[in-house]
Amino acid sequence: MPDQPNSEPRRSAVCFVVDGLHSGFLGAYGNAGILSPNCDRLACESVLFDRYYLNSTDLASTYREFWFGRHPGADDENEGADENNLPERLTKEGYRTILLTDEPTIADTVWADGFAEVCLIDAANSPQVTDSPEETGFFRLLTAVFEKLAEIPDPDKEPFFLWCHWKGFAGAWDFPLSCREEYVEDEDPPPYAGTEPPFVDERSAETEPDPDVLRSVVEAYSGGITFFDELLGGFLQTLREGELGKRTLFALTSAQGYPMGEHRVIGLSDSDKSISRLWSENVHLPLFLRFPDGFAKMERRPALTQPNDLYATFWHYLLGSDPVPSPDQEKCSDLAGRNLLPLISGETESLRQELLIADSEGSRAMITAEWFLKETKNGRRLELYAKPDDRWDVNEVSNRCGEQIETLRLKFDR
Repeated sequence: MPDQPNSEPRRSAVCFVVDGLHSGFLGAYGNAGILSPNCDRLACESVLFDRYYLNSTDLASTYREFWFGRHPGADDENEGADENNLPERLTKEGYRTILLTDEPTIADTVWADGFAEVCLIDAANSPQVTDSPEETGFFRLLTAVFEKLAEIPDPDKEPFFLWCHWKGFAGAWDFPLSCREEYVEDEDPPPYAGTEPPFVDERSAETEPDPDVLRSVVEAYSGGITFFDELLGGFLQTLREGELGKRTLFALTSAQGYPMGEHRVIGLSDSDKSISRLWSENVHLPLFLRFPDGFAKMERRPALTQPNDLYATFWHYLLGSDPVPSPDQEKCSDLAGRNLLPLISGETESLRQELLIADSEGSRAMITAEWFLKETKNGRRLELYAKPDDRWDVNEVSNRCGEQIETLRLKFDR
């Protein structure tokens, strides 16, 4: 895609980050049993990235990547340099930069300081499961998006960068009961009807987990996906039909997945540090990029991608240049964020050879085109999975692939 000519109106961008969005529950990523027609249509208008992974399970680290382009494994030297702050740079260039979120830790983080407007949307004091969409967290935040966009009558004269982070499925499950009940079949248990995100740990159980427990959560989560999809449809219609969308890049992704029993754990736990978050259900996420100008539609890219690639792509798309290189880019180029536009246009088929992922407890993982190696703290346990076929890390093969493990561990040490 060419750089922006100075004579043309500048482009804008909107990014939705829905926490706890499991890619395995979206039709565009292979789930035909859940109703998500608007996400499906979005996929038809977008570039989908099949191998987009987090580099860290720490939310603050992910946002340092999103807005500063800083990989969690990078040196801290100059990490707060103004020239690397995407929202701040856009503000200085005349963009209206807006952060909307219902997550206080995002609104209050130092990484959000570059936005000209930071709006924390208050959550309900006592969330309830009702059939009134207006009372849900999803609806409140999307209403705030529409209100902010309504303040920009002419995006050609006032380009904008709007970032919206939802607590989503990591927050209160207040989406309607009627949506959850859509997925109840004969002889199924009733759907989970609570607002607290469910958490079940069956790792130490000697018997197989109760399938009814998992089924009830799956019904509720699936209903939440359908509910969010319905709300998303209204926003996408605005992009398609209004002046707003003519020069606006739209991105949809997540900040982490949501375990659904793949490894005998349902849900997320901040208190139990013994639970690994390096499984694919946590770190292998959806990423849609919808361009307004017909640059690319209904494309899928299997290249390994990571959050700071989104940073580099927004920078190039909006400012017409690449961000200032950070010190770690010269030390290890695979840590650096890459502009996705050459990948999308077909100029290149790959951005890097491997991805490095870490959690706050000292475990780490490496993903290549063919392998996913997990190593617990101090290397006490190794697990190896073949990729991309074993999407959800079902078949552990480390006892048969010693040579591959040694090769990957050398890359870790590098």
